Amino acid sequence: LAAAGVLVRRLDAIEDLGGIDTLCTDKTGTLTVGVMALAAAVDADGRESAAVLAQAHLNAAFETGIDNPIDAAIVEAGRQAGLATAGWSKIDEIPYDFARRRLTIVVAADDRPGEHLMITKGAVAQVLALCTLEEPRREQLASYAREQGERGVRVLALARGAPEEGEALAHRHLGNLVFIGLQGMIDPPRAEAVAAVDDGH
Repeated sequence: LAAAGVLVRRLDAIEDLGGIDTLCTDKTGTLTVGVMALAAAVDADGRESAAVLAQAHLNAAFETGIDNPIDAAIVEAGRQAGLATAGWSKIDEIPYDFARRRLTIVVAADDRPGEHLMITKGAVAQVLALCTLEEPRREQLASYAREQGERGVRVLALARGAPEEGEALAHRHLGNLVFIGLQGMIDPPRAEAVAAVDDGH
């Protein structure tokens, strides 16, 4: 490392670095396309679900807090599936924050304005903690998310509730939610990535 002019800022990393034979790195957009895509929208049993996609689409399409590639990918997947926000109105929102790691939207169908639907999307552990699930089912879902993560798929959880009409939405309303499903997000590899890796470039 010293001969190559490498500056190591954390001395405790030297042992790990010295034990590496091959170091593979990727700058976003080199091996991958650099654009998030929805890989799956599944229910609690891991089955593809149009209902899960529809509610994830409402959550993402009405989100106004932070422009982000995950919600853009969900909206695009919904568009390709023929989904739209026509016929729905946004009632309220708790924007995503990096501490709670979740985003909540309240919507109502235009033909049922008094029936509010609260949809929460976010990190699996944080959303499952809000849901009325038995422990075996909770662990099964968490295990699925871990397995997908090991395959390079980022998993988000989705849950719903029914807030009191006329009351401003607050974090205290986020409890006893009904689990809806999971969404898997990927940054797809470029078509030429396999050949580039095989060539050692």
